[in-house]
Amino acid sequence: METKEALTRFIKKCEERGLSPETRRTYLSYLRHFADEHPELPTDTPSIEAFLKKRKETPAHRGPVFKKLQAFYSYLEQFEGISSPVPASGPMGRPR
Repeated sequence: METKEALTRFIKKCEERGLSPETRRTYLSYLRHFADEHPELPTDTPSIEAFLKKRKETPAHRGPVFKKLQAFYSYLEQFEGISSPVPASGPMGRPR
């Protein structure tokens, strides 16, 4: 599945669930970089971890990016039947 297509579906589901326009913009802002870097939706944990490590943000900012990825893949698991490769622990496998 193409990541941008999955992201479009996710944002539409957020709208259907009544999430505010600002919340949807935030998800889109955070996840657009992920979609640009991964045209095809990654289904393996190392790709997710590599994306988080590669970002030049502070560790404190990686947490929100990780949470957005968790929400995105949770949607994919629930509504698209795609298993989530996002680790259950915090960014880059560290405990929260």
